[in-house]
Amino acid sequence: MYIVSAVAKDDYKDLTVTPQEITVSGNLAGVFTVTTTAKVKSAVTTAVTGGTATVTGATELKSVAEGTELTVVANTPALGYLAADPTITVTKTGDADTTVTVTEGKFTMPAYPVTVTVAYAADPTITVATLNHTAHSQWGSHVPVEGTTDNEQERFNLDIEDGWAALAYMDFDISNIDASTLYSAELTYKARSDKGYPSVMYYLTRDVDLTTDITGAAADRFTDARKAVNLAIPGLAKDGVILNQDVTAAVVARKADSKTNVIFALTGNSGGAYLYGKASTDAPTLVAKKGVPVTFTVTAGEDEKVAGAEISVKSGNDVVKT
Repeated sequence: MYIVSAVAKDDYKDLTVTPQEITVSGNLAGVFTVTTTAKVKSAVTTAVTGGTATVTGATELKSVAEGTELTVVANTPALGYLAADPTITVTKTGDADTTVTVTEGKFTMPAYPVTVTVAYAADPTITVATLNHTAHSQWGSHVPVEGTTDNEQERFNLDIEDGWAALAYMDFDISNIDASTLYSAELTYKARSDKGYPSVMYYLTRDVDLTTDITGAAADRFTDARKAVNLAIPGLAKDGVILNQDVTAAVVARKADSKTNVIFALTGNSGGAYLYGKASTDAPTLVAKKGVPVTFTVTAGEDEKVAGAEISVKSGNDVVKT
């Protein structure tokens, strides 16, 4: 009787062989051949920048059999990145010099662990500002006085000293926005209210630290250091609505003052409302679109001139901001 034992070497150290996967054949001269159908099972690790990606083709990525065809699905870029043609590489885990061929997002699992790296390209036409903090200050006779930061929801209400008064804040780092190429800046945020009352928005003209300067007092209104952005924001809904606000003027003003951040304040909702804050999945975003300065020269003959005529520049059917 002979006993067959398996001794794994190198990349096959994780190979597990069962008796059912072993075949022994021999001849009259006593020469035996031992074969196995067992396959090495190794882990697949992913590393993604600029978005999200998944690997399909196996139910458990911690243990994928060699020879399995896997597909990298990379079509969900983060804000500020491009969906088209992300860079996909597959390498041996712990050895970046050992690569695995990837063809149209597919590769065959080798007999060792691999790391799938996906990198989305940054969108050169926009700049995404970093959200530093959200916060709210609240005071009055009907609620506890407080001021807190980075909640899932931030309260805001009427901007008055008596009753329930509250402001919600959004603080963005705009140091990476180039004022010389700034075409527009759009703030996107989500807010909700049990009552459909309108709200208002300001931006602060004074430097404020939301982590220390919001105490929950009437002085937190900063009425002496704010400018209007929108005094007629439409009513909100109980389950929340996503709103877009042009804040180009606010960003330009803060950049002109050599400031590195801009803070927006929501108030004016007499029914009481909530901003979805930094801790939520619907945190506010600020996106700056880049443009290239272009100079136009418009001429007309003497008999074609019209006093007070308005001139617009179009790209296709869209009027270009001038």
